[in-house]
Amino acid sequence: MTTEYDRLFRENLLAFTKAIHNPEKEYTAFYPMIGKEYNQGKNLLVVGQAVNEWLPSGFTIGDDEKTLDAHIKLAMEESQAEGEECALNWVNTNWTKSGLFRSFF
Repeated sequence: MTTEYDRLFRENLLAFTKAIHNPEKEYTAFYPMIGKEYNQGKNLLVVGQAVNEWLPSGFTIGDDEKTLDAHIKLAMEESQAEGEECALNWVNTNWTKSGLFRSFF
C-alpha cells in the first residue's frame, strides 16, 4: 500500500472512534492484504472475510491515539507475508479448521 493509503486508514479509524459510542466493545483494525500474484500481472479479485478475533487484542473507543497507532501498526505487520509465502495463504491453511467457509463475502 502507499503512504497516502496508510494516512487515510489511520484517519478513518480515528473518525470511527469519534462516531461510535460503545466504549465496552472491542474492535479490530484489519489492514488489507495483497496476494503475491497481484504484482505478477494477475487480475484483481477482492474477497472479504470476517475478522473476528483477528489480532490478539483490539482497541476500544476510549483508547488514546498512541494506543490506536500501536494497534494500526500491528494490523499492518499482520497483513505482510513472511518470506516468499503469500500473505493470503492463511485462508487456505485455515479454511475448514477455523470455519472460514462460513464467514466470507
